[in-house]
Amino acid sequence: MRPFIACARKALPPGHWPMFSSREGLADVSQLVVFQSVTQLAGHPWLSRTPELPELLMRRIAPDTARPHGSRAVTVEDLERQRRFVTTAEGCVSLLDVGSGPPTLLVHGIGTNALLWRHVITAVTEDRRCIAVDLPLHGHSPLAERQPLGLTAFADLLGAVCGELALDDVDVVANDTGGAVAQIFAVRHSERVRSLALTNCETHDNVPPKAVKPAVVLARAGVFSWAGPWLVHSPARARRVVFGKGYERLDALPEDIVTSFLDPVLGTRARGRDFQRWLLSLRAAELLAIEHELRRLDVPALIVWGTGDVFFEVRWAHWLAETLPGADGVVELGGARLFFPDERAAELVPHLLEHWSSAA
Repeated sequence: MRPFIACARKALPPGHWPMFSSREGLADVSQLVVFQSVTQLAGHPWLSRTPELPELLMRRIAPDTARPHGSRAVTVEDLERQRRFVTTAEGCVSLLDVGSGPPTLLVHGIGTNALLWRHVITAVTEDRRCIAVDLPLHGHSPLAERQPLGLTAFADLLGAVCGELALDDVDVVANDTGGAVAQIFAVRHSERVRSLALTNCETHDNVPPKAVKPAVVLARAGVFSWAGPWLVHSPARARRVVFGKGYERLDALPEDIVTSFLDPVLGTRARGRDFQRWLLSLRAAELLAIEHELRRLDVPALIVWGTGDVFFEVRWAHWLAETLPGADGVVELGGARLFFPDERAAELVPHLLEHWSSAA
């Protein structure tokens, strides 16, 4: 044990050394040492020295004592009873199809799934039909062996789903990597889009964002294929490590939802390998290729941005506002992080309702 602790102390700044005093701390330290060792073997010694890596892997979150901002209890089982599968030429897609009325297409990002939108769905389905998709490999959507990956492929898959469901005049709402997919979808399938609402997401050439690049290096080294199942085995640890920077309060993210997010992408070695391919398929060139058309996209656009997000800075929201002709400034949510559509849905929903009303 002493050689392990000596190795771990070299990997951690002195400020993290008190973590050796508990079993939980030692478990987290062991993860850092394993990840650091692999990145060194993969030929990336700079990553082992960068101060961001301990912060990324060793988030120390206070005990969950507060309720999520504005969220109300949602029965996931009720939503799951509304799940359906749509088979298209582009692939099979699982989705939640809830409510009736004007259609709303909800698109999540990497490492989550349709349940990210559970609070939004519950708040608006009295008057709207909510279609929350699981992107390939995520949630219940399979990833076929030769299925194309990448932002454009996912955008065309959404187009195929809309075709199968005969959806026109769709109000699109997206978060994280789903926002990049939504931008491409809106350009390539503009005849189906009535309005667009984007929350913190990739824009322009910010793909992947700087804070995600260490994960890209780990994917290239093959780490997720064997470390993923170990991480998923402990939802509490996975919640801290994977989502600690995406939520203000981790009690907004129940452990069963953590498992539903991560098990499909990291629960087995095979899924971990597919997740690595998924992550490495993301290219800024695909967003840049549609930028000229994006500047001519004439649909109402709402931009709601969390100002506390380490992945997507507020300047990207203002870039979108200047780029999209239908945008009218930026709604900033103070201190909100990447996954605020889940954590602070009650603050997002009024802006969505007003946006949809004005687009009518």
